[in-house]
Amino acid sequence: EAKTIKFERASYPALTDFGAKPIALADQKNASLAVYDLAAGDPVLKYEFKPQTAKGFSLKGYGNRVDEARLRYSEKWGTYIMLFTSSSGYCGVASYPAEECLWEAELGGTSPHSIEYLPNGMVAVASSGGSAAEKGFVRVYSIAKKNNNKYAEKLLNGSHAVLWDETRDILWAMGYTEIVAYEVGDDPAAPSLRM
Repeated sequence: EAKTIKFERASYPALTDFGAKPIALADQKNASLAVYDLAAGDPVLKYEFKPQTAKGFSLKGYGNRVDEARLRYSEKWGTYIMLFTSSSGYCGVASYPAEECLWEAELGGTSPHSIEYLPNGMVAVASSGGSAAEKGFVRVYSIAKKNNNKYAEKLLNGSHAVLWDETRDILWAMGYTEIVAYEVGDDPAAPSLRM
């Protein structure tokens, strides 16, 4: 017998300056991020962002292969944040609207493709492994301090996506042949990740 599950969404402050239906996108051509409002049918550009060293970003490994942008609300910082990856070997978190670096990590040739903000204030990252897909992984980073790169890691062949499920309190990750659900520990000082 099928069971009906009722999904509830968390309630966050409105983003009226981004429009009624904002979506964050990666712009590889300009190595930047953009937010469009989809409410009117045709997308309307509301915001553009490119991380700058003047705002505290080192950008080591950033390159020109920005492949994901996400807009999330952070209770930790009390503001909306932009999360982004570059498969050149970089992931970062910026404050909105100040565009200041809240956290960043250089991941070398691991080819990060996806990033997600977790309710406990940590960040999850999926890296495909680049040309060595068997070395793909999912990491959960503690971002309690700006330059703290303490993390927990699980290998996932060709890892390409992570998404937090706020209904089930689990982290979904997608590799080349698997979709995996992880439980994430609550202590930002000691990141943990288990299936």
